[in-house]
Amino acid sequence: MHMNQRATVVAVCLGLLLAAATYAQEQPVKYYRTVQFLKVPADSEQAYLEFLRTNTRRIVQLGMKSEGIVSWAVLKLVYEGSPAQDYNYVATVLHAGTPMDPSMDEQDQMFRRATGISRQEYNQKLMGLRTSAGSLLAAVEAAVPGSKLEEGNYISVTHWKITPMQGDAYADSVKQFLLP
Repeated sequence: MHMNQRATVVAVCLGLLLAAATYAQEQPVKYYRTVQFLKVPADSEQAYLEFLRTNTRRIVQLGMKSEGIVSWAVLKLVYEGSPAQDYNYVATVLHAGTPMDPSMDEQDQMFRRATGISRQEYNQKLMGLRTSAGSLLAAVEAAVPGSKLEEGNYISVTHWKITPMQGDAYADSVKQFLLP
């Protein structure tokens, strides 16, 4: 291969790499939030919160490094609103991209690294402290950049029912209202 041909091949490869990097940067990350509604009996609250602050926090921290988890929070209802809810805690995880479902072996290894117990043992302990009243997976359509959840914050949540075929119009209006 001549010098000019090599230079051309190198230039084309560099151009393709630059185009691929630019394309990857232009593709916005779609965020998803998982939400679980939980009922924790009053006599289990302290043990439940301690379990979360130790074992669950360690698992989530590992997930933040390898599973696309952006944030995790557990919220305690301080006002139920109307109608009354069948839960008193809400656990929420924000994912960058579609939530991954690692294999059971990978999950078990992660749980053992983080807590010293298997995923099955972890779930048994957790199920002894609370029950699930439902769950959901939602795509994040609008958010304010830099929003932070921290321990001690109060968060107000409003349930909206969007009429069929109006979801895009609602999302657009929320984005216009919230974002600068």
